[in-house]
Amino acid sequence: MSIGNKTWQFDRKVNVANLVLIAGLLLGGISWINQLDQRVTANSININHLTDAQERNWQLNKDARDEIKAQLQQIDDKLDRLLQP
Repeated sequence: MSIGNKTWQFDRKVNVANLVLIAGLLLGGISWINQLDQRVTANSININHLTDAQERNWQLNKDARDEIKAQLQQIDDKLDRLLQP
C-alpha cells in the first residue's frame, strides 16, 4: 500500500507543478499579448507619421517640378522672341 501512497503523492506533485507551469505560461502569454498590442499601436503611429511625411515630400516634389516647368516655359518664350525676325 505504501507504493500506492507514494504514487499518489508523486501525481499530486506533478499536478501542482503542472498548475504552476500553466499559470506561468498564461501570465507570460498575457504579458506577451499586451506587449504585442503596444508594438502594433506604436507601429501604426510610425506608419501614419511616415505616410504624412511621404505625402509632404510628394507635394514638395510636385511644386518643384511645376516651378521648373514654369521656368522652362519662360525660357522657351524668351528664346522664341529672340529668334523671331
